[in-house]
Amino acid sequence: MKKTVSLLATLAAVAVAVPAASVAQADPAAAVRANVATLLADSQRAHDTLVADARAVTASARGAMGSTRKEARAAVKADVAKLRADRKQFGALMKADRDRLAASMKAAREAKALKPVRSLVQEARATVKRQRGEVRTAIQEAKAALKELRASRTR
Repeated sequence: MKKTVSLLATLAAVAVAVPAASVAQADPAAAVRANVATLLADSQRAHDTLVADARAVTASARGAMGSTRKEARAAVKADVAKLRADRKQFGALMKADRDRLAASMKAAREAKALKPVRSLVQEARATVKRQRGEVRTAIQEAKAALKELRASRTR
């Protein structure tokens, strides 16, 4: 069942990407718009996932306050591992999106077609920066909760 859903999601993404890629080759500004849309969608998904993971770590750490080292470790281990894995995965995805956007912006600049999409790119940059800040804040809160947990442990 899980493989079927994953396969359908992949096919849908390819079906959307193929026409966008053919249009992108013809119109550099359209390529920039498509890459900005992809970047914003992936950024929102990364934001939602990472903030939820960081809050789960925070909740686990606060719930394990005052427990033994072994109990505390068991309480937060899975959440920390999930946060690390998701952060690594989304980091690579966001880097690929940024690289694609930079390449399409370079092509649009060379074709003198950057002016109509400049404000769109600036808005996207501000949105991604805001989301990145919210993720950073949530992760800092999780780190602080883990630090408090270490301080509160009993032997």
